[in-house]
Amino acid sequence: MYWDAGSMSTDGTNCTVPAEVTIASGPKTWTVNCPTDSASAFVYGKTQMPDGWNGGTVMFTASSVNTNATPSGTYILTFAAQCRTPGTDTIDGTWTGTQTSTATFATQNRPVAATTAALTPVGSTCAGGDMLFWRAISNTGTTTQEATAYILGVKMEYTTDINDQ
Repeated sequence: MYWDAGSMSTDGTNCTVPAEVTIASGPKTWTVNCPTDSASAFVYGKTQMPDGWNGGTVMFTASSVNTNATPSGTYILTFAAQCRTPGTDTIDGTWTGTQTSTATFATQNRPVAATTAALTPVGSTCAGGDMLFWRAISNTGTTTQEATAYILGVKMEYTTDINDQ
């Protein structure tokens, strides 16, 4: 599954609301910018999981680009997820099982991507058809070049029960 930056939500203060940016006089695309290291720099997404999801782990891949003329260093996003069964579970602020994606910027305007290790969403009995909510925090080890780093999108991969497609 893929969320373009334009379909994400943010905290609106430490991460900007999605906005269109023209990159290097080229494509105009939706982006999210988290210009400062902050434990409150949040980006959010959600989906209803397909019926074939086995309720197991998920992995997130963040795609980013840095428009700084001489970017260097890493861009770190820490992901967490929760699953909630419609009609049964209450949505709350419980986030556990975090995993980190660490992308290295080396060239201006060159997209980079980094994938987390497997993450177990918090939830009593995660299953196909559940709502899955995720968040990413930009607050640890990120370089001083955050002002020119833009999140382009987030991809999530998950396992399925082959007979339940």
